[in-house]
This record gives sequence, C-alpha cells and structure tokens, in this order.
Amino acid sequence: MSQKTAPRINKLPFLVTDLVFIGVALAIIYRSQTPIGGSQMLAVIACVALGAWACVTPFLRDHEVGAKFAESNGLAETVAQIGQLKLVAAQIQGATAQWQTFQENAGKASEAMKQMSSQLAADAANFAESLQKSSDAEKAALRLEVEKRKRAEADWLKVQVALLDHVFALHQAGLRSGQPNVIQQLGAFQAACRDVVRRLGLVAVEAPSGTTFNPAIHRLPDENQQVPAGASIAATLAPGFSFQGQLVRPVLVELTESSSGTFEGKAADESPDGPVPDAGAGSDDFGDERPLV
Repeated sequence: MSQKTAPRINKLPFLVTDLVFIGVALAIIYRSQTPIGGSQMLAVIACVALGAWACVTPFLRDHEVGAKFAESNGLAETVAQIGQLKLVAAQIQGATAQWQTFQENAGKASEAMKQMSSQLAADAANFAESLQKSSDAEKAALRLEVEKRKRAEADWLKVQVALLDHVFALHQAGLRSGQPNVIQQLGAFQAACRDVVRRLGLVAVEAPSGTTFNPAIHRLPDENQQVPAGASIAATLAPGFSFQGQLVRPVLVELTESSSGTFEGKAADESPDGPVPDAGAGSDDFGDERPLV
C-alpha cells in the first residue's frame, strides 16, 4: 500500500553536527590571539561552511525525496488511469460484441419476418385465387341454372300460349256455331283456363271492338299495312299475352273497313261472321316477335 506523504529525514543529527562545527569555529576564534592568523581563519571558514552544509543537507534531501515521491505518485496515477482506460476499452469491446450479436439477431429476425411475410402473401394470394375460382365456378353454375330456368320458363310460356290460342280458336268456332249452350260452355272453359294461368302471371289480352288501334299493344296480320291515325279495331284475331306485367305478345287485330279503307284479297267463299282464326296462328306467327321472359 503506497504512502500518501513522502518520508522525512531526521534533522536532529544534522543540527547537532551544525552546532558542533559552529562551536569549533567559535572556539578557534576565542582561543586565537589577535590578530587571527591565516590558518586559523581558514579553519573558522571551513567549520562555518561545514556547519551550513550540515544544516541545509536534510532540507535538500527532503526536497529530493518529495520530488521523487510526487513523480512516483504521478506515475502511479497515470498507470491507474491507463488501467481504467483498459477497463473502458474492454467494456467498449464487450459492448461492440454485444451490438454485433444484436445486429446479427436483428438481421436473422428481419429475414425470418421477410420469409414469413412472403409466405403469408403467397398464402393470401393462393386463398384469394381459390376463392376467385370457387366464386367463378359458383357464378357459372348459377348462370347456367338461371339460363336453364329461363329456357324452361320460355318453353312453358310457349306451351301455355299455344294451348290458350287453341282454346281461343275453339271459343271462336263456338261463337260462329250460333248455339247458346255451346257458346256458354266454351266461354266458361276459356275463362277457367285463363284464370288458371293468370295465377301464374300469364294474362290474356283482347282488344274490344271499337277500340282505337295502339301500335304498342296491337298488331295487324299484314305488318306492312299503313294504319291511319285513330283507326278502330273491328275484331280480335288472336289474343295477346302479358307475363308478370310485361307484354310478351301483342294482340292480333283486324281494323274496321272505315279505318282501313279497302280490304283486298278477301275470298269469295269467306264466312259472313269473319275469318276463322287458326289455332296456332298466335303462337306460330307472333310467338317470336317479343321475348317471352
């Protein structure tokens, strides 16, 4: 363990030596005769010089020891600071190693996160693709089912319209027969048939005599015939039909002679009650004019 202060030289022997030399010088001066000789003067000077040297020497030695002690303390402090610097350097190296380890771990974690993100993105893309394929397949199946239902509905409408056309032709034949009982029974039969299909949304439309011709819902046998404004309808040749509020086939009508002017091409043997409508006239001639659905 190093001392905090420099050791001191014992000054008592030096002081005693100094007093001895001073005493010798005084004795020489006291015992010599006046005037003092040269040898005696030299002896006195030598004793005084030796006494001074003996008095100053311990202080000089203390100064040298203090200087060396201070120098050694400075060196010790320097060495201690160097040791602290080494400790700090070791701590810095340890921190650097830890930082490098942290960077490596962070890099590994970042790489793992990137791989996980890529995997999640790929899984999401695959899932979205599978959902899209499933949705497309389901849409295609639904579209096919809708098309099938539409075709089935269109076929059903065509069949119902054809049947009602036959019933209408049968009723017109009963009217031309002039037999009230037959007319009543055929009228009730036609009304019952129309009531059945009306519950399903199919409604028969007729044009009463004297009704003004409307191109939106009425049709002539000759599509190229010019219809004057305000033309009146003479008779219904084939009924029209509406399905769920939408007109799917216009009414086939015949105009009055006053409205159409002259009627050309009438047969000489034609019945006076008017032409007999064909049972399939409505469904064959006008079934394709407008879509049934």
